Amino acid sequence: MRAALALIAAAGALAAVAAPAAAQDRGYGRPDTPRGSYQDSCRDVQIRRGEISAQCRDNRGQWVWSTASADCRGDMTNQNGRLTCLSGSGRPGTLPRGSYLESCRDASVRGRELTAQCRDDRGRWNWTSASAECRGDMTNQNGRLVCFGGAGGPGGPGGGRGQAVLFEDAGYRGRAVNVDGDIADLGAFGFNDRASAIRVGRGEWELCDDINYRGRCWRISSDISLFSGEMNDRVSSIRRIR
Repeated sequence: MRAALALIAAAGALAAVAAPAAAQDRGYGRPDTPRGSYQDSCRDVQIRRGEISAQCRDNRGQWVWSTASADCRGDMTNQNGRLTCLSGSGRPGTLPRGSYLESCRDASVRGRELTAQCRDDRGRWNWTSASAECRGDMTNQNGRLVCFGGAGGPGGPGGGRGQAVLFEDAGYRGRAVNVDGDIADLGAFGFNDRASAIRVGRGEWELCDDINYRGRCWRISSDISLFSGEMNDRVSSIRRIR
């Protein structure tokens, strides 16, 4: 009887030692393993030379090998089978949070620029880039990355921090210019007399049909999918007034 109890105790001790070891083999027990929700849907985690590799389950239930930098101080997530580090702090190298993740793929950050393929209204995939320093909601606007509600900064084509966004075509389509402050001459961006629509993230804006906020002006505080005839293709300058 005593011999049997001794064997049971020894087996329990071995199991207690083996369990942490097994977890460490999967990578979760290592001090350099990034934290994150990816652990709920990824397996076979490995850390080598500053990179994390794992098999992560995609939306179809298939297991896909994925690799990312292990230097993630935000939330390491599984985005449809891809290891992705999300951060709301604008830290270089990590993807900004936002609804764009639902309709964009192959997102990556180099330096301070976010690049991804985003699906437009026709279902086509388009490569697009924007500033990764988005502290609001990074969105997919008809195949273009646009940040709404983020911190201010310079505007321009392809930027990602616009608190207002001008579009070349009706229905928020075509080339876009993100606006975070005053632009006295849209010609500097090759956008003079080209705007046909606007999305407003915040504030009230004045749009004028001449440079330096002269000529006829209109005050806008909400989205307009198609400018009226007197405004369409006539905006030359824009500034925030409130």
